[in-house]
Amino acid sequence: MPPRRALALACILSALTGCRPAVGPSDGEVELSAAEAAAELADAAARLERAKGVINLAAQTPEEVLPTSEHGVAFARPDHVYIESYGALGELLSVTRVADGRLAVYFPADDLWAAGAATAQNIAKLVGAPLEIGLLARALLAEPLVDVADHPGTIRYVGDLGDGLTRLAFRRADGSRQLLVTLEPEFPAPREQQLYDAAGEPELLVSYSGYERIGGIPRPGVVTLDDLAGSVVTVEFIEQEHNPELPGAVFDLSPPAGVRIVDLDAFEPAED
Repeated sequence: MPPRRALALACILSALTGCRPAVGPSDGEVELSAAEAAAELADAAARLERAKGVINLAAQTPEEVLPTSEHGVAFARPDHVYIESYGALGELLSVTRVADGRLAVYFPADDLWAAGAATAQNIAKLVGAPLEIGLLARALLAEPLVDVADHPGTIRYVGDLGDGLTRLAFRRADGSRQLLVTLEPEFPAPREQQLYDAAGEPELLVSYSGYERIGGIPRPGVVTLDDLAGSVVTVEFIEQEHNPELPGAVFDLSPPAGVRIVDLDAFEPAED
C-alpha cells in the first residue's frame, strides 16, 4: 500500500458508540464500576438515531502536510460504520464498512477486498500500525475512546476543579490512567479526550470545538487528533444530517464480483 494511502487510512481508522454519560455537577469524585457505567451508557446508546455527515480531513506530519481530502461518512448506530475515502484528485481510494463485528475494506484501484473480524489485529494488517477499530467513529461522534462495556477498571466522575468543567476519569484495574474526558459545561459532550498508553503516559489528545445540536444531539464541528509525536489530524464537518434515509447496501459486506479477496483473519503480513 502506498505510504500516503496507508497514512490516510490510518488517520481515518485510528481515531470512530452512541453513549453519552449523564454527568452532573459534583464536589468530588464518584466512583462507578465499569458494569454500572456500561449500563448507564447503554441506555443513551439505544437512543442514538442515524446520522450522516460530510467531512474535510487534513493531516499534518513532521515531514509534510497531506492535501485536504473530502470524505463521505455515514453512521447508523455505534457498531455500524461506513466511510468513503477520497484522494486529492477526487479519486476513490477505499470504502470501509463495519457491521455486526465484521470489517471489510475495498480498494477499487487495486481491485482488492480485505475482510475479517473487526479487531485491532486485522486493522494492523491493513495499515501497519496497531489501531483500535471504531476509534475514529467514537472521536467524530464525541464519545469515549474507551469501550466502557469491556473496560476492566474503574470510572470516576470528577467534580469541578476550579475551571467549571467536569471530567470522566477511566483507570485500569491496576490503577494506571487510561482516559480522561473533559466535558463541556452546557451538556455531557467532550471538550477534550486524553488517551494514555499501557504505562499511563499520554498517547493521544483529541479536542472538540464548534458544537451544534443536530437532531437534538450535540455534535462537534471540528475534531483535532494529536498523537503528541508531531502528527496532527484535523477533521472539519461541512455538512451534517440527522436520521437520513441510508441505502440498505451501505452496510452490505458482500464483495463485488471479480475482486481479489484477502481473508484478514488468516492473513499474516510479511516480516520487515
